[in-house]
Amino acid sequence: MATAWYMRRNQKVVGPLSGKQLKELALAGKLQGDDLVRKGNESDFVPANQIKQLFIADDSTSRPSPPPPRLGERLDGSSGVPATPNFPKKWVVVGACVLGVMVIGGIFLTVTQTKAARKEIAEAAKLWKKGEHAEAVAIYQTVIKKRGPFIPDEQEPLVYGRVIDHLVQEGREQEARQILEKLNSSSSSSSVTPLVESEAGRQLLADIRREQQRKESEKRKHDEQKALAKASKNQNPKADTFMAQLAQMGGLPEDTPLPRRFFDRNSGHFNVPRYCRRPIDRNWKYEFSYEDWVKAFGEPTNVRTSPHNNPGMGHVWQHNYNGKIVYVSGCLKTSIHWKPLIEVDRLAPGTNPRQSWTVIVH
Repeated sequence: MATAWYMRRNQKVVGPLSGKQLKELALAGKLQGDDLVRKGNESDFVPANQIKQLFIADDSTSRPSPPPPRLGERLDGSSGVPATPNFPKKWVVVGACVLGVMVIGGIFLTVTQTKAARKEIAEAAKLWKKGEHAEAVAIYQTVIKKRGPFIPDEQEPLVYGRVIDHLVQEGREQEARQILEKLNSSSSSSSVTPLVESEAGRQLLADIRREQQRKESEKRKHDEQKALAKASKNQNPKADTFMAQLAQMGGLPEDTPLPRRFFDRNSGHFNVPRYCRRPIDRNWKYEFSYEDWVKAFGEPTNVRTSPHNNPGMGHVWQHNYNGKIVYVSGCLKTSIHWKPLIEVDRLAPGTNPRQSWTVIVH
């Protein structure tokens, strides 16, 4: 009689099974090495991988490779395949150790450097009180150079202030300026205000602050103009060209951008400016409301009459910017379009502020 085998999984015993059946289960992947099996009536179950011949294929048990387990089987573990790959625990431990060493090393470095900075600053303070300012400042400068980030916050103003005072009094203003400029450019020390006592030191500090404010203002203005130009280009690629022409004429204030959209009181809608190029004189035309022009640039000058057949509508506003002439003339609104009445030899009039206007750069 063939030997009976039993398999235990999830507290359930399966069997009896023949040795051939058990081997087929093992080769098919349905019996794993850590599954428990028992031979006959033996009292103890042992792991299947202890049965050496169980997972070795022979001619009688050779079978095609089984298909890979389905996704559901892989997820619930019914296939015997782990749902997640086994990551070596030793690498987790190694990574944790490395991280711990880095953190501890950083803390140790901060503590030791801060302690050394305090000690050196205390030595310099004693020399300063004795009137040995040159020796004290030499130590202060060494601390700034070697342990700058580790100087205690409450001592930074005094350290920098004494260095600035001494350098200015010694006539080394350029060196003091370099220290202050470096201090202002440092993001970690941007809030430090040196505690200067000399009048010359205060004056130098005030000068550098004014220069810093001027640079920040110029940068902010440049960024705003750049953003405006980008927005203008996104709305109409020709907008930059028109503004560049006015800027070259010297009549466009840098901080007064032309509006991009104008409210039409006749229709109650916004009129988006249009650009067109005259085929003969190649001058740009920009459509806008008269009130917006006055708001941005002031009242027109040199009002003159245009030779137009329509009486009562014969006014043209002429601007003179540094010898360059800018004509602002009226446009009549049709039922569908804004129709510029601009001719080569004459300028169409229009005095109604509610109507659209066109600027022509000659």
